[in-house]
Amino acid sequence: MFMKIFQRLFVNVFYLNILLFAGLSQLSHAAIMPDYDRLDAFSYNISGPMGVAIDQEGRLYVVDSKYNTVIVLNAEGEFVSKLTGLDLPISVAVDDNGRILVGNKNKGNVEVYDAGLTYLFALGEGEG
Repeated sequence: MFMKIFQRLFVNVFYLNILLFAGLSQLSHAAIMPDYDRLDAFSYNISGPMGVAIDQEGRLYVVDSKYNTVIVLNAEGEFVSKLTGLDLPISVAVDDNGRILVGNKNKGNVEVYDAGLTYLFALGEGEG
């Protein structure tokens, strides 16, 4: 469900950027908002969200910089697990193999975890 939402949003933004780049900045109509399903609000406390990513299973990864964690929610928005012990995480991504990449600002590195949230290695400065 998340993938469908983001794919539609990406297509609309991409289309609008092409129009603007081509010099068609005077649009006769606004970009069309895609249809999407709204999720119910979840009660998990996230205080400093900085980035999000979605894996191929539809899990949502939310970087919470205030608590130095990455929260993992399932496709229904329910809490699954969390990755702790980070050092001011500011970004997250998931590759095609399910590995989770977390950018840590204070360490100046990207830490790589497997799909089960087990640390694999770091790229860049600071323990990398």
